[in-house]
Amino acid sequence: MAQPLRGVAQRGGGAGPFGDAGGRSIVRYAPDGGHVHHPTGPVLIGFKDGQGNLRRGEYLVDGVDTLEITASDYPTMTWKEGTKKLTDVCDKIA
Repeated sequence: MAQPLRGVAQRGGGAGPFGDAGGRSIVRYAPDGGHVHHPTGPVLIGFKDGQGNLRRGEYLVDGVDTLEITASDYPTMTWKEGTKKLTDVCDKIA
């Protein structure tokens, strides 16, 4: 399941925390167990291999976006057109 994170650092590589991930999210819970997040400000989101509409990794997400997680834990990120701000944190600290 996609999880909001506060910070990322490379183990043993000496890289420090990566950017600002201090945003917040309003969450709407559905009766079936799914939930929808409406983040404000930059947040870190993790995706598992083969699960979700982004490849496996950790992402710094900003812009006008929505994270929908179904009752079966399938996450989908969407952005309002023209506002997508997505940084692959693993690529940045590798």
